[in-house]
Amino acid sequence: MYRKKPDHILKGVCISLGFSFAFVLLEIFARVLPASDIFSRKLPQRCKSPIESFSEVTQDCLSQITARSQGIYTKGKFPPFPIKTFKKANDIGQFTDVDFREVVGSKVNILPILSIGDSFVEALQVQNAETFHGLLNNYISKNNKIIKSSAIGTSGNPLSQYLISAMYANNHITNPESIYIFSIIANDFDESILGKSAFQYGGRFKLTDDGRNEIIYINRYSSFAVKIRRLIKNYSALSRYLASNLNVSSLAYKYPFCMIADFPCEQIKNFSANIIDSSESEDSSRFEVSYEASDIFLSQVEKLRNTPLKRGNTIFIVDADRNSIYDENSLESEYFKKQRDYFIKKAKNYGFTVIDMKSVFAEHYQSNKERFEFVNDGHWNSLGHKIIAEEIAKELNLKLKSQ
Repeated sequence: MYRKKPDHILKGVCISLGFSFAFVLLEIFARVLPASDIFSRKLPQRCKSPIESFSEVTQDCLSQITARSQGIYTKGKFPPFPIKTFKKANDIGQFTDVDFREVVGSKVNILPILSIGDSFVEALQVQNAETFHGLLNNYISKNNKIIKSSAIGTSGNPLSQYLISAMYANNHITNPESIYIFSIIANDFDESILGKSAFQYGGRFKLTDDGRNEIIYINRYSSFAVKIRRLIKNYSALSRYLASNLNVSSLAYKYPFCMIADFPCEQIKNFSANIIDSSESEDSSRFEVSYEASDIFLSQVEKLRNTPLKRGNTIFIVDADRNSIYDENSLESEYFKKQRDYFIKKAKNYGFTVIDMKSVFAEHYQSNKERFEFVNDGHWNSLGHKIIAEEIAKELNLKLKSQ
């Protein structure tokens, strides 16, 4: 005799099928859009710590993605995306079309240029060839040497990690005419100090009472949660669309969602220094440790770039508070203004070259009313990168290959 299935079982099956069908449709939708590809960092990240000599720094001290990996990066809710670009990594897992091996050594007919920084050098938002360091490959030197311009840059890197990247480069680039370019951004300063940023991975400056400040490296290893998260993103376009295009992944940086994402919840829960602006009278300790970060960084770079020629060939590109350029009624960030003024003065005293983008951007905006970042992203757009490349070329007396 036929026995009727209980209603709750039938309802459960129908609901499951409905959810499955909806998921398949959404997955297809995310693949057609297309969802952004994921460029995962190689783990583990490990390095000797504390770092007492630049000769101790190896490639393992750099944040890297898989060498030669490539994909499409998009950002925005629906096509046409404000940001859609093809990105490719080089031989050491950095987003540049020029392999690191092409700038090492001391080839007489090559002028090596290495740009070091954070997400502004990584520049996921524009093609490698359209970044300021990519555009420099369109030039030749004043004595007709071939420019080989490469980069080391990862989102989240502060001054302390820039220094470690420069140490690594110093072990391999032996050309005495080599050019080092550092991009200096608003959050580079205090986040270089151990305990002053929400995430503590990679290089940091550890302040000590006796003034013998250390350069330490905080290793990062793969965990079960990280492996699961990467597995889901690798095989599900829907998860990538939610994480990257709709920015749902930002919830992972908030308490209590960080517990699921395997991020350091206690640091996130108690962290407030990620707010760019603050008053020196109300938060003097933040200003002081930021000044100290600049002091440590510049003094260590001077040791690496230990001749007047090398120091002159060390260029700092200092970003501007662009909102105050677009809107004359917008007050400039007190924190960034004081930090950048302090950094620029100290860098010039050491004999380094400084390109202050504040006046450059302001002059261009007054004439053209064009912004230097995306409508949905604060990083430099192709125009911003182009202007920076032109400023570097003028400083180094480079000329376009076609001229």
